[in-house]
Amino acid sequence: MTSISDCLQITIRVVSKFFLFLTVFLSPGFIPFSWAYPFGITPSGASITDATNAYSAFKQNHFTSNGTSDPTNMIRVLWDDNTSTVSEGMGYGMVMAAYLDSDKTVVQKLWNYVASHKDGDGLMNWKIDGSNNTVGSNSATDAEVDIALALVQANQRWPGSGFDSLASTQIGKILQFETDGCGLKPGDVFGGCGAQTDPSYFSTGYFAVYKAFTGNSSWDTVKTNVYNSLTFAFSNYALDPDWINASNGTIFNSDHYGYDACRTPWRLSLDYLWHGDSHAKMWSDKFTNFFASKGGVSTIRDGYTASSGALTGSNQNVAFVGAVGCAAMASGNQTLLNDAYNYSKNFGPNGYFNDALKVLYLMTMTGAYTEPGGSGGGNPTATPTPVPPTPTKTNTPAPPTNTPTLTNTPAAATNTPTRTNTPLAATNTPTHTNTPSAATNTPTNTAVVNTPTNTATRTNTPIPVATNTPTNTNTPAPATNTPTWTNTPVPVPTNTPTATPSGSAQLHAQYKAGNTADPTNGPAPQFRIYNDGSGSLALSSLKVRYWYTEEGTQSQVATIDYAGLQPSGTSITSSVTTSIQLTTLGGQNHYIEYGFSAAAGSIAAAGYVEVQSRFNKSDWSNYTQSNDYSYGAVTAFQNWTKITVYLNGVLVGGTEP
Repeated sequence: MTSISDCLQITIRVVSKFFLFLTVFLSPGFIPFSWAYPFGITPSGASITDATNAYSAFKQNHFTSNGTSDPTNMIRVLWDDNTSTVSEGMGYGMVMAAYLDSDKTVVQKLWNYVASHKDGDGLMNWKIDGSNNTVGSNSATDAEVDIALALVQANQRWPGSGFDSLASTQIGKILQFETDGCGLKPGDVFGGCGAQTDPSYFSTGYFAVYKAFTGNSSWDTVKTNVYNSLTFAFSNYALDPDWINASNGTIFNSDHYGYDACRTPWRLSLDYLWHGDSHAKMWSDKFTNFFASKGGVSTIRDGYTASSGALTGSNQNVAFVGAVGCAAMASGNQTLLNDAYNYSKNFGPNGYFNDALKVLYLMTMTGAYTEPGGSGGGNPTATPTPVPPTPTKTNTPAPPTNTPTLTNTPAAATNTPTRTNTPLAATNTPTHTNTPSAATNTPTNTAVVNTPTNTATRTNTPIPVATNTPTNTNTPAPATNTPTWTNTPVPVPTNTPTATPSGSAQLHAQYKAGNTADPTNGPAPQFRIYNDGSGSLALSSLKVRYWYTEEGTQSQVATIDYAGLQPSGTSITSSVTTSIQLTTLGGQNHYIEYGFSAAAGSIAAAGYVEVQSRFNKSDWSNYTQSNDYSYGAVTAFQNWTKITVYLNGVLVGGTEP
């Protein structure tokens, strides 16, 4: 029988522990994560430290105040080229900081940069260069939904700091400009019903958060419409495509599960982990069953045909593997989850995209990515390691400039969509260039380069803007945001002379098509240049040409998705240049010339450089690939003479048309 003294001692211990927990919970540096999700499983041996360490590295390598209009009060996230910033990265960074940082001013400073680059609808322009100029106009929805969730989470952690009113406004803007009767549009001025949308933007778990925060039940309808748009893909395709027709769910242009679609398993899994949604569970089962049937984590690569599931990629990285781990949490596949978690925590660093997704996936798999205000609860299972402040900030952080004006007040009726069908002017077509800004804009916190041999950066599909897409007629876009296409073709008069390369330099090219759809609005040539000589060869002395015919006279742009040296695995993506030129040779009218800066380094003897690229017209109309000299419908690298290679301006490999 328990004595009164024993009962008193037990009571004292319980009360003491309660007050100790309360003291920690209310402390400014407390990070409320590692709470159990209401649904799903967790990896064996998962540690919060893995997520916080990944965030600390990302913050060190990719956060900077350089290149902003107010370095004291703004932070931006460096993109793949280590110079520009995209809105997607700002969304990722804000989510990380809202959950994992102990300093609320980091969230505020990220938001301040977002707010300084809004379009006419009050959403962030999707790409800003290193000199703080808008080079990609109009919004990308994946960024905006992450920004909104981050503001809600920040308000929960730091109430009374002004994040509540910012969150309400942001959620209202998304509902007004980035949703329609087919669900979630990919941007504020393009896509949606009758056009395209991107399933990797479908953060369906967020919608209940938005509804609870604003009191607007329209988010239930948005969620229903989003899952309806995925019905066809679920029943007919092995995997979800990068882009689908928003009206009927069929593949839009490219039959590909690539660097867009690879994020969908993660996005949808949160809806099951937070809410137990049956649609999210079905998709998670579909993803995990597919990858488990292929042999598990060790066989996952960076590209598949969406319709059949045929393998098209050759690299392995966390962007693809980690997302499957998140899906395995929802499906209950413990082996796949454990393997994906272990791979993810040990991966990288590997550039902006993979580094960012590593943090977000580990947040999910360690239990940190809880629903703001949701049903996840319980005491924290680990004390977080404090994340150090951003190294580029030397001034005392300024307090948030936004004072709170409302607390979880339902959104006003003015958030109801009222867009009119005014065509978007051609000058608002986004520019998708891959040229880094001048060295003077390079941030001081240079990213660590330690690229694994078998990895690649993502395709990072730019946001196509149709010229007749409706836009908001009430607020015209500022003239200063009008982008220009920098790659104006110039004629090439004659064939290049051929010669035997001097010294021991011997080269040959291999090629495969990253996109075999024909016609297509995004041809994707990939090539390897092999050094068959006895010594290393400086890449800066090489040029490579891909010959093709443009149907039409629109401006065009070429983009490098990945470039790397083998066998070292060193990424040189930002050191590759592209130039689109006119020609009259062999019935072709254009070629893309690829070059390399001195920073690209050299190809070792018996080594090679691999380049993955794509190109498109300014209006995203189609090319006919079958009449392109350099094109072939080959999906594995093979020797190819229709791509030409030049050493110091002299043709040394391949045959011109």
